[in-house]
Amino acid sequence: MKKRKGLIIGIIAIIVIIAIALVAIYFTTDLFKTNQQIFYKYISKTQIVNPNLGQVYNLANDKITKNSSSSSDELNFSTSATNTETGIADVQDIFTIKGNGLKNTLLNQSYKDLTLSVNDQNLLTLKYLRDGNTYAIGADNILAKYLAVENVNLKELFTKLGVEDVSDIPDSISTYNYEEIFKIDKTTLDTLKETYYRVIYENINEKNFYKTRNSDGTETIGVSLTEQEIANIIKLILETAKSDNTLLNLIFSKAQLLGYTDVTIQEIQTYIQNILDEGANATYSTNPEFIKLSLIKKEKKVIGLEFETNIENPTNNIQSTDEMYNPDSAIEANDIFEQGQGFTQSQSKSYNKSTIKLDFSEENKIILSTKENGNEAMLVTINYSCGESTLDFNINIENKIEAEEIPTIQIQYQITGYNTDTINQNCALNLISQDEAKTTYQINYANNITLKQDVQIEKLTTDNSAKLNDMTAEQIQQLIVALGDRIVSLYGNDLSTLFPNHPARNTVE
Repeated sequence: MKKRKGLIIGIIAIIVIIAIALVAIYFTTDLFKTNQQIFYKYISKTQIVNPNLGQVYNLANDKITKNSSSSSDELNFSTSATNTETGIADVQDIFTIKGNGLKNTLLNQSYKDLTLSVNDQNLLTLKYLRDGNTYAIGADNILAKYLAVENVNLKELFTKLGVEDVSDIPDSISTYNYEEIFKIDKTTLDTLKETYYRVIYENINEKNFYKTRNSDGTETIGVSLTEQEIANIIKLILETAKSDNTLLNLIFSKAQLLGYTDVTIQEIQTYIQNILDEGANATYSTNPEFIKLSLIKKEKKVIGLEFETNIENPTNNIQSTDEMYNPDSAIEANDIFEQGQGFTQSQSKSYNKSTIKLDFSEENKIILSTKENGNEAMLVTINYSCGESTLDFNINIENKIEAEEIPTIQIQYQITGYNTDTINQNCALNLISQDEAKTTYQINYANNITLKQDVQIEKLTTDNSAKLNDMTAEQIQQLIVALGDRIVSLYGNDLSTLFPNHPARNTVE
C-alpha cells in the first residue's frame, strides 16, 4: 500500500515538474506559440530608436523654449561646383543673415533682429517684437516705427485690408500649447490601447500570419491582409470609436485646445458615421498580399521592419479570353489557347509593388529604403548619438531613380551644452545636384543661446509703434502705398537686377 502511495506521489510530482517546465518553455520561448502570438509578442517589444534619444531631446528643447534667454545666430548660404577642367571646387558666397534675440518667458515677450548682407555689405535689417498678444515688425531705413497687429478682431482688420470674404478667418489666432495637445494621460492611453488592440487582435485570422527563416540566420514574422480585410477592420474600429466615450472625450478636449470650441461630441459621432456610410458600398481588392507588415528578428530582438503594398495597376488593359473573342476574326479563342497565347482574367492583373524597409540592427543608426516594383527608389541613412551634453543627428537622403533629377540631401544637426546655461545649436544642410559639376547648395546655421533671468525687452507703445487694428481702411491703404514707394526708392536698383519684369524697374529707370 505504501509502495503504491509512493508511486502515485512520484507520478504526480513528475507531472507537476513537466507542467512547470512546459509553462516555463511557453513563456520564455516561442516553441508552442502560434505565428499570430509571436507577431504580437515581438511587435510590442520593437524599439526603433534608443529610448534615451527622446528624453535627451525633450530635455534640451525644454531648456531652450521654457527659459528666458539671449541669443546670437548666423545663417550662410553658398554654392560650390567642381570645375571640370581643374577638378577644384569653386565656392561662391550668396548671402549671410546675422541675428540677435531676446526672450522673456515670464512677461511673454520676445525680440529678434535679422541683418541681410551680400559681399560683406549690409542691405537690410528687419526686426520682430512680441509684447503679450501684440506682434510687430520693424525695418531700419524703411519704417520709423514698428508696424503692430494685436491678435484680436482679425475679421475686422482683414476687412480693412480689402478681403471680401472673412468668414473663414478667426477673430484671433490661437497660440497652441503643443505639449498639452499631444499629451495623453497613462490611464486614457492604456484604455485606448486595450480597446483597439482587442478589436484588431480578434479580427485578424491566424492564417494571415506567417513566419520564415532567412539565409542570414534571421527570421521574418509578418501579417498579410487583403484590401477587403483592412476595410473590415477599419469599419470595426470606427464602429467602436463611435460609441467609445474615452476616445470621444479625448477628441473633444483636444479640439477645444485647438480652438474648435463649437465642436460637440454628437458632431464627432456624426462625422464618424459619415465615413462609415461613404465606405458602405465600396468594393475592395481580395489580393491576399495587398498589404504585408513584416518584423525582421535576430535571436530575441527585432532589428527591422518591412511594409509592402501590392496595388492593382489601374491602367492594365489586358482583356479576358471572353472579351478577346471576335467571331469575325480568323483566329478564335480556342486557337489562341492552342498557340500558347491565351490567359484567364485572373492572370491579366498586374500590380504596382511598393516596399518600405527600416533597418535598425546597428546601435544609434536607422536605414530607411524604398523600392518601386523591385527597383531602388530612395535611401535614407540616419546616424544619431546622445551624450551627457551633446545631441547629434546626421541624415543622408539619396535618390536612386536616375531619371529624376532630385538632389542628394545631407543634414547635420547638433546641440551642445544643453545641461548648462550656454547652449549651442549648429545645423548644416547640403543639396547636391546630379549634374556633372555636382553643384552643391550649402546652408550653415549656428545659434548661441545664453539662459538668463533678467532679460529686458522694450514694450510696444504709441511712441514706438503704429497698430494696424486702430487704423481706418484708408489709412492702411495710404501706408501700403508709402511703404512700397520707400522700398522702391531704397532697393529699386537691386529689384530691377534680380527681377527684370518687376514694376519697380520702370519706376527706377
